Amino acid sequence: MKPLTNFLQVLKPKAHSERAELLGELFIYLESEWRGLKPLTIKYLAFRTSHLEVKDLRYLLSISRDSRNFGKTFWGALKPRV
Repeated sequence: MKPLTNFLQVLKPKAHSERAELLGELFIYLESEWRGLKPLTIKYLAFRTSHLEVKDLRYLLSISRDSRNFGKTFWGALKPRV
């Protein structure tokens, strides 16, 4: 007989969008280079890129991949230029 707790678990569906896939890929690259005070989370990354459209995220990922320093290129491109 299975324990009752197996029946009470609620599984959350994962997001299946192009934006979620791009954020996941960005997260994998950035997590290895992250040296901040707090651990890097997907939520933080999504918040910092919430103003970007999907095509801009795709472009940002491609230029960051082509550069020598992925994190520096990515975070530098997010900074506003005054």
